[in-house]
Amino acid sequence: MIRLNVLLFVFLSSLGLYSSTSIAHDIKPIVSTLDLSSGERFELLIELNAEALFAGLRPVHKESENHPLEKTYKTLRKLDSESLRAEVGDELGRLLSSISLRFDSAPAQLTLEEIEIPEAGDVESPRMTRIRVSGTIPETAVNFSWKLTPDFGGNIVKVRRMQGEPGLFWLRAGASLPPMAIVGNVEPRSLQETVFQYVEQGYIHILPMGIDHILFVLGLFLLSPKMKPLLIQVTLFTLAHSVTLGLAAAGVVSLPASIVEPLIAISITYVAIENVMSEQLGRFRMLVVMLFGLLHGLGFATVLSEVGLPDAQFLPALLSFNVGVELGQLTVILAAYILLGVWRGGDNRLFFQVQRPASWLIALVGFYWFIERIGLLEGLSA
Repeated sequence: MIRLNVLLFVFLSSLGLYSSTSIAHDIKPIVSTLDLSSGERFELLIELNAEALFAGLRPVHKESENHPLEKTYKTLRKLDSESLRAEVGDELGRLLSSISLRFDSAPAQLTLEEIEIPEAGDVESPRMTRIRVSGTIPETAVNFSWKLTPDFGGNIVKVRRMQGEPGLFWLRAGASLPPMAIVGNVEPRSLQETVFQYVEQGYIHILPMGIDHILFVLGLFLLSPKMKPLLIQVTLFTLAHSVTLGLAAAGVVSLPASIVEPLIAISITYVAIENVMSEQLGRFRMLVVMLFGLLHGLGFATVLSEVGLPDAQFLPALLSFNVGVELGQLTVILAAYILLGVWRGGDNRLFFQVQRPASWLIALVGFYWFIERIGLLEGLSA
């Protein structure tokens, strides 16, 4: 039993150390909008986080305050637009050379028109560089295809064709958009493909990338080893974040990340401290969990706001993303149950031995995130 407790302490401490160096913002994927609607020339708009690209960060990475790549990123993030342009020019050129846009079997000739880099602004928030490219569509061309080399990670492609509705495609790293006709509607992916794609994205937003949401769910779990309090909390949390996720995805509600992210951090601290101060589920705790669920829903919505949802399959995609989030949360809870042996019932000594130190650790991580996200750490180090 002592050996198992030591292993649990090491595991929880490792999780806390990893969490304390991770900011909950995922690196945004490259978003490309390809406009073929004129039939004669194409316009290509590429939106990306140029600093992250230059620093070597990709959508598979988490931003880490103490990671060497993150230090480079932070330095670049403070540069004015002209200085950044001078730093990342070669890397942007490499990005353009990595694009495989073909008309029938012939590669398109890309002409760089403009690079728009916003001024630094709030260095804690990513700024998106916009690259405008154009070219000629061959007169005899019937089909087009698209691919971005895998070293740039997963990417999103939005396509506008002649005489048709726009299409949206979320591509894995190295995946290609198969040949499609230039004229007509972009055929939407099958319902099965859309469901699988958005369930996957919702799941990985929790595991492995949603460390702040993982800690919040663990905070709910650590209140009591009994199933009923956990089910009540998770149900309230799920209903609440589902509401704001849907409203935010539909464009009805919106809050800036500078407000949402610090509040999510303090929500982690609150539930963890209450685990130590209270032994049972009270009405106020249920209300607080529901309110924090609304905040977490806005946090989940930032992922979808970056890429949008397919117009033709808006509701299935939204529901599928939410299902993926729930599956990720249930995986966390199941792992916690197995790890602490709660599933065996009866003897919960291990749970209570771990509850207080784990809750304090989670509370400290949440508070560290809070002061970091309001910029206090940067102010102290300046």
